[in-house]
Amino acid sequence: MIKFKKLEIGYNWHLAEVIYVLKPAQLYEQQLQEENIKSWYSSKNIFWNGGHGESIIELPEDNYDSHNFVSVDRNEKVIGYISYDVDWSAMSVSNFGAISFDKGSIMFAKDLYTSVCDIFEKYNMNRMSWWCYEDNPAIRGYRNFIKKHGGGKRVRLFTAIFKITRWKTT
Repeated sequence: MIKFKKLEIGYNWHLAEVIYVLKPAQLYEQQLQEENIKSWYSSKNIFWNGGHGESIIELPEDNYDSHNFVSVDRNEKVIGYISYDVDWSAMSVSNFGAISFDKGSIMFAKDLYTSVCDIFEKYNMNRMSWWCYEDNPAIRGYRNFIKKHGGGKRVRLFTAIFKITRWKTT
């Protein structure tokens, strides 16, 4: 089993304690949809849906087959969204996805890290999979994360099977 170094979720900033936590996305659905729609026309988010069109995030009414979280700041403002599918029989997670509505946010990065730690430590999953476009600037971080935590034996790099046409990626 992969063991992760726990990060503190919170820090002092301008002498005020700021706490960021993951919360069920269903509790923030309206705000999540608003942030999602605002991101539709930004080239910064081309790698979220691949650039061929966007859609409303469909949140399930339960958490049987998928987990959906939002990252919120101290003012309860949604700064990111994280989701993944769960196969309880195989103890595996697939289709892991995340989007930050506050680009470069350390708070969202910490929540993202926490959600990955929870997959293995809290839910005791054996496997996690996701995909991304090779042109995605975040791929360096993905590769470093996999290497740091002992992955790589079955890591494959998928290249784009279709061209991202809305914006240039280079």
